[in-house]
Amino acid sequence: MGILEFWVILIALGFCLLAQVLNSQNFTCISNDLKALRDFVSAVESPIGGWDTDSSSNCCNWVGITCKSSSSLGLNDPLNSSRVVHVELGQGRLRSRSGSCLADCSIS
Repeated sequence: MGILEFWVILIALGFCLLAQVLNSQNFTCISNDLKALRDFVSAVESPIGGWDTDSSSNCCNWVGITCKSSSSLGLNDPLNSSRVVHVELGQGRLRSRSGSCLADCSIS
């Protein structure tokens, strides 16, 4: 193997390692995102599995929640906080406490 191939492989491995590290960062959601998710949970009839709204203040660890750092989103945030960017609710049918449909409801 030549020196050029060696450096190409080394650089490729470095990028793979960097991607793994960035993907495994321990994100903590900001208070506004946490409040919004807790308000959403309080508006639905049945609990959402994996969302520990009473004891966990880190919604980035909840099942189905994906967070990204504000800097990776291009936001000007000196604290580089984490923002919720994706919410996966699965196949559940959601109804509000008032009985109105929130998601995945048939249209009559």
